[in-house]
Amino acid sequence: MPEKCSRSGSTLIEMPWKLTHLRILMPMAAILSSHGPPAGAGGRSSRTTQTPTRPGRVTLAFSLAFAIDPKSPSSGFFACQQHFPENFWNPAFQAHRNTASGVAGVVLVAENPSDHHIFLSAYTGLRDLRATSSGVAVTTPRGEIQIMDPAAFHLRFGVEPPADAAGARIAALRIAVGNMTTLGTVLRESGVATESRMGAAIVRPQDAMGATIVFEPG
Repeated sequence: MPEKCSRSGSTLIEMPWKLTHLRILMPMAAILSSHGPPAGAGGRSSRTTQTPTRPGRVTLAFSLAFAIDPKSPSSGFFACQQHFPENFWNPAFQAHRNTASGVAGVVLVAENPSDHHIFLSAYTGLRDLRATSSGVAVTTPRGEIQIMDPAAFHLRFGVEPPADAAGARIAALRIAVGNMTTLGTVLRESGVATESRMGAAIVRPQDAMGATIVFEPG
């Protein structure tokens, strides 16, 4: 069922978007909501352009490689490598009024998290996966990827996990925040509803186009 989303000054509309793709940015973990080509497809894309931070024209380029977990047909995975990050990196773009400082982690939900540990290890290139009472997890240089069972997800975040797909389903994005008080002020001023749980501010999926957004100290 499509989620509904409304904001000040806008019309209530049906928003069918959900978290469907996990991206590793050599080695950053992040979330995109789009559909990609089959496993192994991808390639390199580049162009020359002008940027506000460097004189003259510069080259921007990236390569993509897609992967599929056969046990998770509703979720997609891919890696992205930026070839000339110095040509577009702008420190000003990394400063946010809500004090968000980076992606702390991504949370997937599966009935049997251990069923996906081989794929998760291959996808991240890391063998040091941790088994916990709630599932499995791996820490990358840019954030943690967790696969929780539905009960653990509900207990931790206080929201219902995705229940409309087989296998591991991307359920939540964790954002590290420098100042939780400032974050609360910015979200209230923006009309974004949150719930406080275990030291984190949680935006429920019905308020975030089907995603659970977790702001936590970091």
